[in-house]
Amino acid sequence: PKRAEPLSEWFISQFERHYNGSRAPFPVFMHAAWFTRSPEYFKAYQ
Repeated sequence: PKRAEPLSEWFISQFERHYNGSRAPFPVFMHAAWFTRSPEYFKAYQ
């Protein structure tokens, strides 16, 4: 994505779907290379 908003909205919607469902642990695995691909990825994750 060219902007951080769609990506951060996706993170939040996935978390809420998981939290409002089974409430099982919600792992988030990231690789450092993913953040270096685009500054927007890091902005979305913050």
